[in-house]
Amino acid sequence: MRRVYAYLVKTRLIDREVVNYFAKAKLLYESCEKSKDGMKEYHNAVFVGYDEKGVPRHAHKRGIYTLGQAFKGNVDGCDPVTAFTG
Repeated sequence: MRRVYAYLVKTRLIDREVVNYFAKAKLLYESCEKSKDGMKEYHNAVFVGYDEKGVPRHAHKRGIYTLGQAFKGNVDGCDPVTAFTG
């Protein structure tokens, strides 16, 4: 979560306590994925949406790198109807 905290607090200027709240509530986590060739790692902030029963149904990835085009996308297989509503 070190990269997510740095991005959200230092770049996006979100208060650290807000980020702490979302992380502790399991509404936010950091993903680490390898490129297809296995040579690079990609880190994203992932925002989780829960259904009315508290089951995670949706996850949206947001790239945390500040150079170039920002990555945005849903986790494969999630239900976009149950979006993050933090």
